[in-house]
Amino acid sequence: MPLYALLVGVDAYLPPVAPLRGARRDVLDVEQYLRARIPEEDLHLLTLTDAEATRAAVIAGFRKHLGQAGPGDSVLFWFSGRGSWLPAPAELAHLDPTGRFQTLLCSDSRLGPVPDLLDCEVALLVADIAAAGAHVALVLDRCHGDGAAPEDVAAAAAVAGAGADFEPEVRWSPPPTVPPSSESFLTELQDMIGAESAGAEVFSAADHVALAACGPREVAVELRIGEHHRGVFTSALLDRLTREPTVTYRRLLDDARSRVRHLVPGQGPTLFPAGAARGGALADQPFLGGPPRVPPSSMRIRYRDGAWILDAGACHGLVPGTAADPTVVTVRGSGQARPARVAEVRAEQSVLEPIGWEPDGLDRRTSHPVVVTRVPLPAETVGLETASAGAYIRPLLVRTLASAGAGGVPSPYLRVVDGADRACPPTLRLRAAGAGLVRVCRADGAALAPPYPCRSPEQAARLVGDLEHIARWRLFAGLANPVSPLARAVRLEVAAVRRGQTVDRLGQPPLASPEDGSLVVNYHRAPDGSVQAPSMFLRIRNTSDRALYCVVLHLTDRFRMDTDLFAGDWVGARRTVSAGRGRAVRIALPPGRAAVPGASATEWFKVLISETPLNAVEFSLPRLGEPAASALVTSAAAAGTVGSGRSG
Repeated sequence: MPLYALLVGVDAYLPPVAPLRGARRDVLDVEQYLRARIPEEDLHLLTLTDAEATRAAVIAGFRKHLGQAGPGDSVLFWFSGRGSWLPAPAELAHLDPTGRFQTLLCSDSRLGPVPDLLDCEVALLVADIAAAGAHVALVLDRCHGDGAAPEDVAAAAAVAGAGADFEPEVRWSPPPTVPPSSESFLTELQDMIGAESAGAEVFSAADHVALAACGPREVAVELRIGEHHRGVFTSALLDRLTREPTVTYRRLLDDARSRVRHLVPGQGPTLFPAGAARGGALADQPFLGGPPRVPPSSMRIRYRDGAWILDAGACHGLVPGTAADPTVVTVRGSGQARPARVAEVRAEQSVLEPIGWEPDGLDRRTSHPVVVTRVPLPAETVGLETASAGAYIRPLLVRTLASAGAGGVPSPYLRVVDGADRACPPTLRLRAAGAGLVRVCRADGAALAPPYPCRSPEQAARLVGDLEHIARWRLFAGLANPVSPLARAVRLEVAAVRRGQTVDRLGQPPLASPEDGSLVVNYHRAPDGSVQAPSMFLRIRNTSDRALYCVVLHLTDRFRMDTDLFAGDWVGARRTVSAGRGRAVRIALPPGRAAVPGASATEWFKVLISETPLNAVEFSLPRLGEPAASALVTSAAAAGTVGSGRSG
């Protein structure tokens, strides 16, 4: 597979930008790795270091070098150097939830009128290449501060080097005192200023994979590793890639994150796209492209601060339980069963207590996948009312439920109860629907799905799998956390889409809704006689005085859930942003439900709020009956909720 690579490393910055010592070494190491891995005839390499890496040269490298890639080719842009931020022009502020653009500092950035290279300019350059059919990956070993003051970055650097025997060099530069003129931006970006579309489709497209050295409120560090100064992130990536060149992006990031955190506690690498839905297949491809490899579980544990930490917490539905009835997870692929009790549940992560094995029994330098094997008192109780469907149905279902969990343990999400027990009535009922057929119903008897054949172990396993799917979805549909101080800090708002409007400029006021947060929206007939689905703008309003990390869940009455509208990002203090990068959200009937009088559907939008980034991969379920992307843990707390929209 041909690879077009553009490697940029800058140490020799000129005043007012301070120099670095390890960025040039980074890209020389990457070049050496690529030459060893990729056949010479397939490797098209352009390396720009120090004075060569001007803003114009980097842009030309995208257009003239990487732009040669076509369908089936792979493209890699690797940048090591300083990063910063700029305030976004008012006309483009909706493109970033913080109202600021992250930047890369080229060798001549801030010399005279030459500006930094904006991340949104990189996105435009990438979009052109991806549109030609190439697989595009970015690696950015820099930090950008995202609005932090110099003293904030200094504090983050102190955390990064806490307990270490080195003085970390932080790859950040304060924003310029005078923002550059928009006339110095790429022509394509200038054209968007004042344009109605303003690039919403470009910037919302998950058309590439990006690995970044740190989160927006963290720092990227370089230090002496071996004989040279290197970026900690680049060193971790190359170490992992050398051992397994075909590792997926998601696994590569997980393992690099563990290694980086081991060396620099205050630095946490990030991945885009992070979700498991629309863009998730990209993150689950091997490095530099190939068929996706979906992991059996997206939850992982890492050793940090003297304990094993799970990257799922209260917002993912985990509860600690009790000593007699705990939540238990089991490490996969470790050669032997390594269960661990969830000893402490935090908002976005949990502390584990190994059961029967020593904490040093696993490699602390990397992360390890886990699955949930036990949860206390499952939220969904199942009543079996299937006698008339056949005498074999009930024992078949009981056996299937008893071994539906990972490793043949009972299902962690369901348990069978006596339908006549008033102290613990079933929340789901399985009722006979004819000989060998079973129907899934709510507690009130309303059917949730068409009848299932249940005459064999395979058919019973499919039925139980769908029951778990429904149970997980129902937990999310009912989530709320009114006692959290963050619960009312962020609101979801809906605004109407005016005729001819394609991007939410945040000008018109939000629509009023009843106290329960519900809205009823109707199909309408266009002038040409066609039936048009309603659309709206969905906004996220942070009413607090601090930036908060938000994820928007979208749930449908076909038991689907995704985070496509807002898969996780920081929303600035007192800031309102439009989900989907300002694009209109179209509310449509699900496949197979015709837009005829009386037809309706219900959809829910909920926002999860945190003070630290969340693992958004867990918040994804396909429609009932469609193949799942991965095994998920569900339910949530630490969340606010807006309610539903109906179309009919």
